Amino acid sequence: MVEGLSSTMGNFPHICIVGLKCYDLLSGAETPRYIGGIENQLVLLARGLVKRGFPVSFVTYDHGQPDGMEHDGIRIFKAFGSDAGVPVLRFVHPRWTGLCSALARADADIYYQMGAGCETGQVALWCKARQKSFVFAVASDADCVSGLPLLKSHREKCLYHRGLRRARAVVSQTNRQHQLLLEHFGIASEVIRILSPQPSSSATAFEKRNRILWVGRISPEKRPHLLLDIARALPERTFDVIGDANADTAYARDFRAKVQEHPGIVLYGKVTGEFLNRMYDEAALLIGTSQTEGFPVTFLEAWSRGIPVVSTFDPDSVIHDHRLGAVARDADDMAAELKRFTQSRDTWLTASTAARQYYLSNHAPEVCLPRFERLFLEVVDCRNSERVQVAPS
Repeated sequence: MVEGLSSTMGNFPHICIVGLKCYDLLSGAETPRYIGGIENQLVLLARGLVKRGFPVSFVTYDHGQPDGMEHDGIRIFKAFGSDAGVPVLRFVHPRWTGLCSALARADADIYYQMGAGCETGQVALWCKARQKSFVFAVASDADCVSGLPLLKSHREKCLYHRGLRRARAVVSQTNRQHQLLLEHFGIASEVIRILSPQPSSSATAFEKRNRILWVGRISPEKRPHLLLDIARALPERTFDVIGDANADTAYARDFRAKVQEHPGIVLYGKVTGEFLNRMYDEAALLIGTSQTEGFPVTFLEAWSRGIPVVSTFDPDSVIHDHRLGAVARDADDMAAELKRFTQSRDTWLTASTAARQYYLSNHAPEVCLPRFERLFLEVVDCRNSERVQVAPS
């Protein structure tokens, strides 16, 4: 047993994951309020760590749930209501004060937070004051470049800078992110591929897969508007769009209005996990239209089922190098690639087989979770040093 830990189960440190939007996924809500790659990854990681014997807690928004309640072996502490407080003043109270209070009640050994933002700095500063370990995980390539294009305010950028530099360890999803962090911030990171559970649904024959699937957040950086041009080029295909905006924006309203003019695009909004699984089972292909990403969870959800991906973004060139689908430059190029895959059974089957094998070798829980376990144990062993250097696998 490691000496000096506040709470351990066997030799495992207590991990507290900060994911403010994760409560619905943790509690098994039929239609979660927030659905995104970060939320899915954090919940999958938490459940995987619990199965491996780690004590795990979570800090989320306050949706009126009892504080410290437990779901699937994970204790959940509430920080603050997402709309609580007076504008401007609420940044300090109840948001920062509520977050710090929840971190203290969790009383963990390691605090883990994913995605650039104010919370990165807030959690890191609290950990430094309390002599706790902070681990940060990159969520997007945009988190790794000095301009931080996804962060809008100086306050967000300043707090993120502070948190990134105070992290005991930094986790990146791809080799590209690792290199960008070195070039832009001079920070080394541990590359750990994101994980995805094996689907319970059975394989569906190519001949029965007649639909094309898009899953994500309706926002400018995800570029779902490209679907409008793609659908015009492929009037014989049906495009299923799963997801919605996290906030009511002009972009989202405009996209929804324009989709009504396209009989080939079906917009479902937020759906249950069971419904999403059915959509994957009926899909011939998944398409990705983002300009920048981290490593999309949706790609893994497709590849684990043997569904090829056609995308404008290719993390670490894995789509190209492992022939898991195709990389497209623009909407016209994407339409051509979609035609190529949907019109040739052999082309589709070759990519489908490669996709399933790539997933099993790189992103199945039994491959990824040992890497996280090793990282957290290294963080505990090196808690008196400024930054952890994890030995290669």
